[in-house]
Amino acid sequence: MIDFGIGGLSIAKVLLQEIPKSRMTYFSDTGSIPYGKLSAEDLQARLQKVFSYLLNLQVDAIVVACHAASTAVAGKTEIQTCPLFEVITPTRKWMSESAHKRIGIIGGVRTVESKLYENIPGKEIRAQSCQPLSIIIEAGQQNLPSFSIQLQKLLQVYVDSPVESLVLACTHYPAIQNEIQKLLPTSEVIDPAQLIVAKILNHFNIQKENLPHIADKDCYVCTGDRELMKRSALLGFDWKINVVKEVVL
Repeated sequence: MIDFGIGGLSIAKVLLQEIPKSRMTYFSDTGSIPYGKLSAEDLQARLQKVFSYLLNLQVDAIVVACHAASTAVAGKTEIQTCPLFEVITPTRKWMSESAHKRIGIIGGVRTVESKLYENIPGKEIRAQSCQPLSIIIEAGQQNLPSFSIQLQKLLQVYVDSPVESLVLACTHYPAIQNEIQKLLPTSEVIDPAQLIVAKILNHFNIQKENLPHIADKDCYVCTGDRELMKRSALLGFDWKINVVKEVVL
């Protein structure tokens, strides 16, 4: 599971509920320049380094749990024969098949500017960059008094002109999904995590297992601040991480 930071935990939570026997290696790349700020070439090069690291661990699949990173691998299904799952393809599929016509997208600058969620026949897509939100969540600062004011400003376009559904095109945003839903009570807020996990289950022909997940078997690695990762994971996703391995790429 790859993300720049803790956002991918929103997908990991669903995945481990569906496949509790899984052993997860979670790769947080906060030691890198944020994926949304890298050039397309540099992002490709960075992801190749991360892929190589994970492939050396002999993982069974790689999940790119980041919309910005997924813009660099959209449509790809494998890396050196290892199954690869990105977030854009299943999200676009849901948008295309949804009965809703007016769909909003909120995400980082790279995700929005890629326009990979636009040009869907029969849909009115309105995309809005909400770049500061992932930084705030990564820093564990979403409980500060100023946050609700900033969130209101970022989503005002959808408050003034509501959409039928709003897609969270950043894996950090489910950490504040309740706050977003309160501001947009008439819109269905969509967390794509279930869509990605459904694609993984279908690929491996796995049925949901009603068993507890053994978290002690999971491995967390980070290229940046490991203590901040623990703190932000707890604040954002109520996810307790005991040990984070340092890695340098």
